[in-house]
Amino acid sequence: GIPRPSPTSSPSSWGFSRRGLVSSMRKFVSKLWPSFRGGDINSLYKPEQIWRDGYTGQKIRVGIFDTGVREDHPDLRNIVLRTNWTFQQSLNDGLGHGSFVAGCIGSINPSCPSVAPDADLYTFKVFTDAQESFTSWYLDAINYAMIVKVNIINVSIGGPDYSDTPFVDKFREATASNIIVFVAMGNDGPNWGTANNPGDELWAIGVGGHTAEFDIASFQVRGMTIQESPYGYGRIKPDVVAYGQQVHSLRIERGCREMSGTSVASPVACGLGTLLASTVPEHERYKKLTPASMKQALMEGADKLPYESIYVQGPGKANLLKSYQVLQKYEPRVTIFPPELNLVDDRD
Repeated sequence: GIPRPSPTSSPSSWGFSRRGLVSSMRKFVSKLWPSFRGGDINSLYKPEQIWRDGYTGQKIRVGIFDTGVREDHPDLRNIVLRTNWTFQQSLNDGLGHGSFVAGCIGSINPSCPSVAPDADLYTFKVFTDAQESFTSWYLDAINYAMIVKVNIINVSIGGPDYSDTPFVDKFREATASNIIVFVAMGNDGPNWGTANNPGDELWAIGVGGHTAEFDIASFQVRGMTIQESPYGYGRIKPDVVAYGQQVHSLRIERGCREMSGTSVASPVACGLGTLLASTVPEHERYKKLTPASMKQALMEGADKLPYESIYVQGPGKANLLKSYQVLQKYEPRVTIFPPELNLVDDRD
């Protein structure tokens, strides 16, 4: 792992065994954040207040770069456009991943609902049913996403190669075109130094995953970004953590199932971002709805987990209602994270 200074005292000297310390922390966390119905996205994030204000994700175009989705899926209200960039003939989802991801953003199934049911869904099939994909497919798909003017993209992929310059540069071009990009941080945890690309990029909203008990999921990557390591310390990632273990969302045909991974946490966060984006008046979106403003709203609204390093949780777990409040008052500004570094406390 990343070497950090030892604390001045050990947990045992505080009167706790390590097991007792973790138990006490969990009791503390349960008081901070009440329990919710496991698997249910809306039970955790409670979007009803924002819905009552008249916002449900409407008029926000969300690009889902995945394995596709069936045209007439009964649990998705607004499938506006489906495109296929693979060599397969069918636009449909033959694997199930794309349907699940789409459901994390816009499901209307009452057994596995999501926070942005009225979002306009644009599906870009860039993976085959055998989970094959190529950089060229992504380049073409991103170009088309810019042509149809999507507002937000979810990319539930990642790997160690940050040197695929055409791939990274094309996503950077998309964010320069004011497209907000949510990316899974990767499932190579719990080892340190495992942050995946492109979630580790500065332009991306890199999303990690937590459990129903508000623990960081064991599979989530850990540590600062590695692409800067030859020159010094890397940047802190993820940018936010969202619900990512044993989450309920859509099957290929109808109904719900359960999945885990940062590839689940990313569309959960993307759904939150979609709902938040719909709260910004259309005439103000040119300045208030940008990749920077969305990242700032999510980071400033996040709840810090009291027992995890910032190199594991970033600013903390997503808090939809607090981020809503941040975005309502938003004015363009510079944000630095973290605002300070504590070189003594081994949790920072």
